[in-house]
Amino acid sequence: FVDSQLYKSSELNCYVPFVDFSAAIAGDGKTLYLYVVNRHETEHAYIQTTFKGFKPSRAFMETIAGESVEDKNTLENPNAVGVEEGYVKIENGKVNLELKPHSVNVVKILGETNT
Repeated sequence: FVDSQLYKSSELNCYVPFVDFSAAIAGDGKTLYLYVVNRHETEHAYIQTTFKGFKPSRAFMETIAGESVEDKNTLENPNAVGVEEGYVKIENGKVNLELKPHSVNVVKILGETNT
């Protein structure tokens, strides 16, 4: 569950969260993957999360975002949008993420399951 601001989607005719989040854990219980989207066109999103039954030790994040939602790769500018390292930090068992505006993010978290 992510507590996120909402916006009105004219296509869906309902309110939709700016941040969408899903997670999957590897079969060995030592790697957790987060897939996070920030739909806001101009604002960063700051996420802090904890996991029941999983203790994180290291994390890595890759981000795809351009300078604007209109950016795209072209023959003239083939690197306008690309993959870059994102901001992720672990403090006191909590994972902190900084999501760029209009970004798609994958976070790989190494750790241990605990019960």
